[in-house]
Amino acid sequence: MAKTYSSLPTIQLTDKIELLKPLTASKYIAHIDDPAINVMTDFNHVTPKVISPNATISKAANEMKACQTHSLLVVDEENNSIIGLITTEDILGEKTTKLVHDKRIPHDEIKVKTVMIEKENVLTIDKEKLNIAKVGHLITTFKEHKQHYALVVAKKADTQQQTIIGLLSASEISRRMGVEITDDISWAKSLADLQHGSFDE
Repeated sequence: MAKTYSSLPTIQLTDKIELLKPLTASKYIAHIDDPAINVMTDFNHVTPKVISPNATISKAANEMKACQTHSLLVVDEENNSIIGLITTEDILGEKTTKLVHDKRIPHDEIKVKTVMIEKENVLTIDKEKLNIAKVGHLITTFKEHKQHYALVVAKKADTQQQTIIGLLSASEISRRMGVEITDDISWAKSLADLQHGSFDE
């Protein structure tokens, strides 16, 4: 006998009705002893922004501005694999300046692949480690490696295949904590007010 399904009861919309909007990370205040996973940009909910390695850095800058982000994942020409990360710091940094002034390469002709952080040098954290970490652990990690961004990967148990599932940003953490964590002076000055627990574990 075929299974039957009854109709669901329906309701009418009221005169005043709100549209639920996803909460953005910037609406949450972060503390040093909060779970680190709370400050991750989750690619399950936010589509990662990507760019080709052969695009110009001018195009990358325009993409960042349009998407209101400071970083883009660099994907291969087949759009199958991540090969690097480019940030506003890379576009405005020393490497770009040297190419323009020393090599006489016009800014508009510099390619993303020339100034990006290559895959092997991108700060990367395993999701399992992030799950048990605090925000303070992230701050220490950024400072130790002198980087402002980190990718988060999950690994399949059977194949160890990596999947990038999120992004961590020092500037995002700074905004949410209300202190510039990449500035050693301001960080040291504010640590006593922010610290609810130790992260030197």
